[in-house]
Amino acid sequence: MPRTAANWSGKWALITGASAGIGVAFAKELAFGGTNLVLTARRKDRLEDLARGLAANYKISAEVIAADLADSGAPEKTLKNSACSIWCR
Repeated sequence: MPRTAANWSGKWALITGASAGIGVAFAKELAFGGTNLVLTARRKDRLEDLARGLAANYKISAEVIAADLADSGAPEKTLKNSACSIWCR
């Protein structure tokens, strides 16, 4: 059976909580399969480091949106920003 991440090759995924733990692991797995990423979490510096590393190692595109999704307006703003990161180029 093929790796699940490979089914996402060339597509985009939004990963929340991407600055640590399972979010980082999920980002690495998807990047390994060729998935472009929008990474979101509160810690912008960690997101930027991760995005640079994944883009360099796996030749994918990775966008960063720093946000605290516990804030009431953050989820909607994050979705709008991630859509623009992908399609407003």
